[in-house]
Amino acid sequence: MTLVKYSGDMSGLKEAVQLSDHFAVQNHGRITWERIQPVTLGRDDDERNPNFVKVDHRSGDKTRILYGYLATAADLHRLDFETRRKVTIESLREYQQVSHPRPR
Repeated sequence: MTLVKYSGDMSGLKEAVQLSDHFAVQNHGRITWERIQPVTLGRDDDERNPNFVKVDHRSGDKTRILYGYLATAADLHRLDFETRRKVTIESLREYQQVSHPRPR
């Protein structure tokens, strides 16, 4: 697992959402990751698993397949204690209201 840290403002949120959307469009987002996890959990053959490695059939070169998604508060249990201690949880809804306030 790799944690990517962005700026703690609207521009950072925008970049995080863009990267998450990019992975989702490539079918490498949260939905796909959660779908393949029960099948692959605990296996030692990741190098031969087509969900994790793409093989060029001509050259035999292997390329690791990356998955990514925008984490939520429900994902905190996946982080180690030190990282959890440093994390500040912000509300996506509040950010959206600040950037696009509704007319009254």
